[in-house]
Amino acid sequence: MQAIKEFLNPYMLKFIISFISADIAIMLSQAIIAWILYENLGIQYVTAIALIALLVNTIANKKLGFLLDSYPRVKLVITANIIMITLTVVALVSQSIWVFAMLSVLTGLYFSCFYAARGAIAQLICINNPNQDFTKLNSMLVVTDKLGAILVGVIVASLFSWLGADALIVLALVILLISTALLAKFNSPTTKPTAQNTKAKPAGSFAWFFQHKIARLIACALVVTIVIMAGGTINRVVLYDVLKLTPDFIAYTSIAYNSTAIIGDVMVNWIKHETAAIYACIGLAFLMSCLLVISPSLSMFIVASALFGLLNSINRVLYDSVIMRHVANEQIGTFYSLLNSLNQGSQFLILIATNAFLGIASTANELLTRWVIVFYPTIFLLIPAFLWLSGKYQKAKT
Repeated sequence: MQAIKEFLNPYMLKFIISFISADIAIMLSQAIIAWILYENLGIQYVTAIALIALLVNTIANKKLGFLLDSYPRVKLVITANIIMITLTVVALVSQSIWVFAMLSVLTGLYFSCFYAARGAIAQLICINNPNQDFTKLNSMLVVTDKLGAILVGVIVASLFSWLGADALIVLALVILLISTALLAKFNSPTTKPTAQNTKAKPAGSFAWFFQHKIARLIACALVVTIVIMAGGTINRVVLYDVLKLTPDFIAYTSIAYNSTAIIGDVMVNWIKHETAAIYACIGLAFLMSCLLVISPSLSMFIVASALFGLLNSINRVLYDSVIMRHVANEQIGTFYSLLNSLNQGSQFLILIATNAFLGIASTANELLTRWVIVFYPTIFLLIPAFLWLSGKYQKAKT
């Protein structure tokens, strides 16, 4: 009850609403833009755009970390909002499919900035307020994210066929404008010198990242994130191009994902062994991937989305909490950005292989679909490599 009371104080509510409104706006526009691109360009071009987005984000995230640790984080999010608002207006006025494609490319980078900035601010809130706990705060933040995502799913499922794509993008634009106004009035906490951050060493390279004492655990957690996010991209290929579903039907998979994610976010407060929980997530995600190979249908995707939501929410809260406990605030933006760079780079390699599969046939068919999904579980073969690599860095450090 004390955690909920702290969470619902006026300052925390302002913090949550300012950020969650931007999150909802970008998720809503992203869902519609994905459909617009599939409808107008087809699967080959959309996959190519996804590859470009991942490559851009992999390269840009390293510079983004420097900005997040050098400039006011709220102002960076406001700037990102303004850029997205401008491009959205241009896309709506011009109806240019390539401006929509540019928005799609920038969305990943936007979320990298958004979540890293919010995480850094949340860390300071915990440091400055002894009543706040890292795990409980992260749990509640992710719960609000998932509630926002469920709202987006309900909006798309209920209003897409009635209002159409442009009207929903306009709604997303209005929500993002409101978020920007709220963020402009938000009084972000400032860094206070502590024993932890005054001893911080220069950061910014992958060598620094992997030599960090939490590198091995974070690398394991990253496997789960990569699998689920890359799988989501591959799943959209099947849902749009093979099953020929519209966003209102696909929204049900999002609702299932985020509903169980809320359960996971609450459960995580009772988890005592973080490492064991992350390994359990890896194993269950692998089993669910195998079921997708056996039966690639809408009902199975809904079931898979529900389980992946549960796993990814537990995984995310755990590794966010570990990062907040062990990385100095002056370096946390860089740490998150390098983590995102590894994430995006891994997904880039996975999608290259996926795109190669799709290029084998002139049109997607059931056999090709199964091969694409079969490739999805195989990335779990990277797990021993992650463990070995992070273990080597740990030994080198000690």
